[in-house]
Formats: sequence, structure tokens, C-alpha cells
Amino acid sequence: MFIRLKEKRDVDKIDRFIKVAFETAKVKDGDEHHFVQRLRQSLDYLPQFEYVAECNDEIVGHIMLTRIHFENEQEESKLLLLAPLAVRLDQRNKGVGARLMETAEAAAKDAKEKAIILVGDSAYDNCYGYQQASEFGLLSEPEIPREYLLIKKIDVSDWLKSDGKILIPS
Repeated sequence: MFIRLKEKRDVDKIDRFIKVAFETAKVKDGDEHHFVQRLRQSLDYLPQFEYVAECNDEIVGHIMLTRIHFENEQEESKLLLLAPLAVRLDQRNKGVGARLMETAEAAAKDAKEKAIILVGDSAYDNCYGYQQASEFGLLSEPEIPREYLLIKKIDVSDWLKSDGKILIPS
């Protein structure tokens, strides 16, 4: 298995892959493939943060980070949204998701990003250093249940000083 940046030729394959992968996911809404399409069409899309995992010339995993915004009374900041992370059913629990997350997080750190927001299963993602965003007084707009809204600080400085809203694209 190897991980590489998404190429233009991958778009349709990735969209089909995400739809199928999320049919068996624990946390899903059934619209993940359309959500990816909307993110790619937005001004906040960052192609340098979209990766696929391949095995035998087949996509077995996908991850992307997209620009999102954080605001409170004192400031407005730019963060990254990790959504979605998808791994083919027969490749789950084999480290594919972990390698994709490590790749995306390393790219975010190299780009000197502040934090990654993740919407997902906290039981799975807590082992990767993500914490519930509500512990920092963060909520989302539109509202996402607290247990699914997670954050991982990339920038170790104390930039997060007060409550605020994370603006999630819909």
C-alpha cells in the first residue's frame, strides 16, 4: 500500500469509493460523497491536503483536509477540517486509516496550521490525540453533537483562549 496526493483522474473513483465505504461506517449520514464534492467546489478546498491510499492500483482509503473558520469575540482564525476519512471494508483495522491520518497531519504541521477539526467517532479518534472540542468551549455551526466534534492542536502555542464557534461547511 502506498499513499499519494489525489490526481484529477481520481475524482470519480474517489466519489464512488466514499459512497461504498460509508455504507458500512459507524458514523455516517449517507451524503459523504456529495459533501466531498461540495468541499472540492468551495473556495476553501486545499488540493495539497487530499490523499488516497492505493493497493494493487485500487483505492483502499481516502482523506482530505479543507479550510474552515473559527470565530469568537476576540478573533477569527482558519483551521482545517478532516472530513471524510474512508477506508475500504476489507482494509479496515490494518493501519490504512492511521497512515492516512499521519500523512495528512504531517502535511498540516509542515504548513504550520493551528489545528485540525474532525467530525467522527470519538472512540476511534481519541487514540490519535483528538479531544472533544467542547472541552475547549468550542461548538459548531451547524450544530454537530458534542461527541462527534473533535479537535487536535497542531500548533502547540496557546492560541485557543476562549469559547468560540467552528463554522462547518454544509
